[in-house]
Amino acid sequence: GQYVCFLTSGRHRTTLGDGSSDVSSADRTRILDSTPRAGERYDPDIDGDHAVWVRDRGYAGKYYEPVIVSYDLLTDTMTYATRLGGGATADGQSIYERRRPSLSGGRILYQKRLRGRGNEWNIYGAAPDRLGLQVVEAPGDQVNPSLSGNMAGYKANRGGHLEHRGGVVGGG
Repeated sequence: GQYVCFLTSGRHRTTLGDGSSDVSSADRTRILDSTPRAGERYDPDIDGDHAVWVRDRGYAGKYYEPVIVSYDLLTDTMTYATRLGGGATADGQSIYERRRPSLSGGRILYQKRLRGRGNEWNIYGAAPDRLGLQVVEAPGDQVNPSLSGNMAGYKANRGGHLEHRGGVVGGG
């Protein structure tokens, strides 16, 4: 069916709507991820019967690690698409920042950077048992990935000049 994925209730809930013009009606929406605990949900994307978003997962109130969540709408199953437990910096922040997942054909691209290690954003592919598979690394920031089949597009900041780049992504 036609779906839209959006965030509600103070960024602590991810909601699915049926694509109609009135997604505020309870019979046209379904909550996919909700918790009263701290930690935000953001950057949702949807492709067919799958959705992805970023979820800040807490570690005993010490820090929050942004992980990529994948949701199968047919089986009503949520899984982490990136490995957990990357660690924290000395000031208590997750060493990883993950943003803007893009989903196509079951594959996920997202932007990630390591705090304190150059601080440049690069494009990664989600792999459940790994911390991500690097797809694009170049000087400057690579951000806002968009995936369609095996074609990926992204924005690259080369010395203050924003460029649109893209190409074929291996596999699938």
